[in-house]
Amino acid sequence: MKVGCWFTNWAQHRSDLAAKFLPEDIDVNLCTHIYYAFAKVDRGTNGEFTVKPYEGNDFELYSRVIGLKHYKPTLKVLLAVGGWTHGTAAFNEMSATAVTRGQFLRNTIAYLRLHGFDGLDYDWEYPGVAWRGSGPETKQQFSDLVKETRLTFEKDATDTGKERLLATASVGVSSYIVEAGYDIPTMNTYLDWTNLMSYDLHGSWEAFLGHHTALYARSDEDSTQAQINVVHSNEKDTEFQSSVNRTCV
Repeated sequence: MKVGCWFTNWAQHRSDLAAKFLPEDIDVNLCTHIYYAFAKVDRGTNGEFTVKPYEGNDFELYSRVIGLKHYKPTLKVLLAVGGWTHGTAAFNEMSATAVTRGQFLRNTIAYLRLHGFDGLDYDWEYPGVAWRGSGPETKQQFSDLVKETRLTFEKDATDTGKERLLATASVGVSSYIVEAGYDIPTMNTYLDWTNLMSYDLHGSWEAFLGHHTALYARSDEDSTQAQINVVHSNEKDTEFQSSVNRTCV
């Protein structure tokens, strides 16, 4: 069973000592995989797309997170690229053509290998969703990116003799986000697995109280609210559900 743990690089800045979280605070016995959040899609000095760090001390934190393998050698550490505040513009542009996708993948492989990561997680929020700034064409662009990522990672493993890098994606669970942005058969074919983002289902933007990771609907919820929970989302996302060995909640 896969158990993914997320380390967020901004947790180091929390002023409350009880809330501040550092790599050494991770209990590796709870995790099979750690996702380091986040890196960003950007252009390098040569004008080509690549991944870049957010924090000034990310390189140091990379080493400290990956160093946890000392306590659990089977642990895998993936670099997550994107996130909510990242936006969609760089993803839209990077994924637009085979040339720009190829640049990104070539440079990203070098970055992952340099720092000792075991794979890459796409956290594009969200392809195909207009109010997030992604047009309908980006659904196909994301599918092309996913496919080319896997094929490029496989070629890298063959060429170098190293273990293949893992390719995953963290995806929204609302049915309209799934329909707008994800070609699920392609994702199931080329990703090692998909992470369903079953959190932030309720929050401060609403005028009522709801659990942000609700598993089931409450008995007093109306028909619309009753759809905002993990079980309903997974029932709707039948194609993700049909590939349960490739889906993490």
